[in-house]
Amino acid sequence: MGHRDLAKKSQALVKSIGANAQGEDIATVVHLAKAVILALSYHAISDVIAVAGDLSDKILVDITNLVSEDFLI
Repeated sequence: MGHRDLAKKSQALVKSIGANAQGEDIATVVHLAKAVILALSYHAISDVIAVAGDLSDKILVDITNLVSEDFLI
């Protein structure tokens, strides 16, 4: 699991999932992964892609939501 705020979000989720889960920063998770699932709000894409690194050899599944900050489409 990767998140911009590692300590706050992914570590808490990893603890709730169990011993086989890992939580890291986005760049580390992308580096280790064979597949990357983007589940983001539209305004977060640029920031996440900027820190993700090279995605050229990854399977990329993008389920990004085209939603504005006020949650309107």
